[in-house]
Formats: sequence, C-alpha cells, structure tokens
Amino acid sequence: MEVLSFAFARRTNLGRTAGPAIRKFTYGARIIKDKIGFGDDCRLSPGKLYPLPACAIITATFYFAVLTMNSPSRLPLPPSPLELLRGVSRKLLPAVALVPFNLQRAILSPLMEQALKEPLADGDFEFLKDKWLKVDITDAGLCWYFTCAETGELVISQEQQADATIRGNLKDFLQLTARTEDPDTLFFQRRLQIEGDTELGLELKNLLDGVDQDSLPTLLRLLLLQGASVAAALL
Repeated sequence: MEVLSFAFARRTNLGRTAGPAIRKFTYGARIIKDKIGFGDDCRLSPGKLYPLPACAIITATFYFAVLTMNSPSRLPLPPSPLELLRGVSRKLLPAVALVPFNLQRAILSPLMEQALKEPLADGDFEFLKDKWLKVDITDAGLCWYFTCAETGELVISQEQQADATIRGNLKDFLQLTARTEDPDTLFFQRRLQIEGDTELGLELKNLLDGVDQDSLPTLLRLLLLQGASVAAALL
C-alpha cells in the first residue's frame, strides 16, 4: 500500500502537500484491508498479496481522499437556501402568465383605481385618450395594454396596437410603483426601457413619480413595499 501511495503522490506532484494525508489514509486503508475477508488476490506492493475486494476499496478510498483534500475546489459547496429559493422563484415566475387574462384584469383594475385615485380624479391620464400604452413584464411573460376612456377611467386590454411600450422585469416595475428605487435611475440604467412614442412613456413615468405614497391606502402601500422587497431578494 505504501508503494502505491507514494508512487501516486510522486506522479501527481502531490508528495509534499499530500504527505500527511497519504500517511493517514494508508493507515486507514490497512485497517480496511484487515477487516475484509479473503478472496482473489492482487498485488499492491512487492511481496504482499491483498484480497481483491480490499484492493478495490483501498485504491478508491486513497485516490478520493488525496484528490479532495488537496483540491477542495473540485467539490463545489452546496447552494444556500436563499440561492435555492431564488432558483425556484425564477423557474416558477413565467407560470404567472398562465393565469387567465380576465382574472388578471379583475385583480389589477381595483389595485390601480386605489393607487391612482387622485390622478384619475384630476384627469391626469387624459394624455392616454386614443392612445395605447403597453406594459411588458418580460421575465413573468405578462403584457397589458392601457388607455384612458372618455369617462376618465383606465381601460386594460389583452391585445392592441401600442403607441408606446414600457418594458422591464417584474422586480423593476415593483420598485417603480413602490418608490423603493428612483425612477430616473431605473430608466437611466435601462432596467426599464421606453419604446415607440417616448414622450408618451415619459409622461406616464413622470405621473407615477409624482404620486404621493402617503396618500395610498395603508394596506396597498404595505403590499407594494413587501412585493418590491421580496422581488429584490428572490428575482
């Protein structure tokens, strides 16, 4: 066994660094050999015959021990629970697009009416009359079209010809609505992008930027903040 150990160390240039490990595992291998029953013989060193099963176990143990102890980078650390959760979240996020559009609209409309109550009452969305603005949440596969009806209400549609498009990931849209990130930063870093009628997109951005967060219902404000926080951690 000693001949095999030091011959392998010399060949792999691990003699100096693996010396203590080799001696420990040589001793351990002898113990393994002595505990295993007899069978077909094989020769690990001159003048010594070991049982064949012992040879296989000793050789595998030795090679694995020397390689792992001297090259810890060969064995990657397991991912942390947070990394696992991030991976699962990113895999499951596109499934949100499978929710029927009517249900999406039923959830989104009352939230928008609450969040944009004051601008809607002041007629600030009139710039969207006869215009369609597309919101494209790329990583979730969600896409909505917005316009302002003659009554001053926001209308959500599943498919229209867009005059302007705001595109980005769910995390960035949540940070925009919750105001946890400066809107100018989001657009300057191109985490949110405006395509088509740039003036239309910027007008909406400025309108959302001017919404007073303190005027929002407490539950909605907490929901936006929690959503932005969770998205920042997991997406």
